[in-house]
Amino acid sequence: MFENLKTGKINQKVDKMKKLIEYFVRNKLIVNIFIITIFAGGLISSSNLQRETLPKVDFNIVLITTVYPGAAPADVELNVSKKIEEEIKEIEGIDRYLSTSADNISTVVVWIDIDEDDPDQVKEDIRKAVDKAENEFPEKVEKPEIEEIKSANVPVIRFLFSSNTIPEKELRRLARNLEEEIEDLDEVARVDKLGYRDPEIQVNGDLIRMKAKDISLQDLSNSIRNYNIRSGGGTLESHLSEKNIVTITEFTNIQEVKDVIIRSNFEGMTVRIKDVANVISGFEDRTIYARGNQKNGIILSVLKKEEKDIIRTVDKVKKIVEAFKKKIPKKYQNQLTIVGVNDITKRTRSLLSISRNNALIGFVLVFITLLIFLDFKTAFWTAFGIPIALMMVFVAMSFLGFSINNISLFGLITVL
Repeated sequence: MFENLKTGKINQKVDKMKKLIEYFVRNKLIVNIFIITIFAGGLISSSNLQRETLPKVDFNIVLITTVYPGAAPADVELNVSKKIEEEIKEIEGIDRYLSTSADNISTVVVWIDIDEDDPDQVKEDIRKAVDKAENEFPEKVEKPEIEEIKSANVPVIRFLFSSNTIPEKELRRLARNLEEEIEDLDEVARVDKLGYRDPEIQVNGDLIRMKAKDISLQDLSNSIRNYNIRSGGGTLESHLSEKNIVTITEFTNIQEVKDVIIRSNFEGMTVRIKDVANVISGFEDRTIYARGNQKNGIILSVLKKEEKDIIRTVDKVKKIVEAFKKKIPKKYQNQLTIVGVNDITKRTRSLLSISRNNALIGFVLVFITLLIFLDFKTAFWTAFGIPIALMMVFVAMSFLGFSINNISLFGLITVL
């Protein structure tokens, strides 16, 4: 009895399928319109789908980096890392955190609980906690940098500026000019520089001259610190306007440093920094070395916006770089090398090419195999199901908000 009932249901399904097939056989126009619509929609969707190396993944990890110039690891831990830990430990939704204190820098990594329903709120709470901890930092501590670890934070391409003959000042200027042009692109989120040393003015005290003038190193340090100031002085309000008061006496050139007065008296006698020290203009010590073809240089790392297409972004950046090469002063053109490295679109382009080739080869092989046993028309339309299936996938990906990336392409290649 049960077997008869099961057989009856199967027969009903078969009858429905036969009726559906007979309907499409009688109405060829509907079938043709459907195929054309799917094929056209697939072509349009495939050209508009966002291409990227990896799918969008938020690892729910927050990195807090704080610079404390001139501080030993113990001081960094006591005055920075511990302060941050005390504020974030009360936040709900945090799985764990790990702090590392080294010379001049504190790094705190925070993992958000994978079961947290609202990780964005946890991240906002972490930002507020860091702002609160910042109020307790020593004056020398720089503002903490908070970064979310995401797959989109990977540079899409890097460019190496290298030269052994161009002065570092000029190399920095050229790299900064290209950085500004690249960042003007709508697809680019930011450009990070590696091996790019900030300018630095070194004041080397001459102990003999300092002793003769009765000047200590502390006097020398205080005179520089008291002159190089940028400080807010509050707000001046009136019925017509509101103005912020800012005190600025920052150094703009080396001569201003030399002329700083360390000590003076009523007789008009003054002791300036240039009287007791050698002032040198240079650059900060290297922490990262960027080299290519045995030449020192600077690396520009380009990061795209999360919603932008990776291949279009890299192509536009490359055009900017090629145009920039033509604008380099003639005296530097033969001395400067600009090379694109770590272009992560190469793998994506390769997988896209493999997918297209597999679809074409699959269609041809299926068509030839069917042609041996069937007539030309039947073999062609049967094999044509491969590109139609591929187009339907692209349409579905477009509606579902998926992107073309290494993972989805690998799946397509496997199926094809």
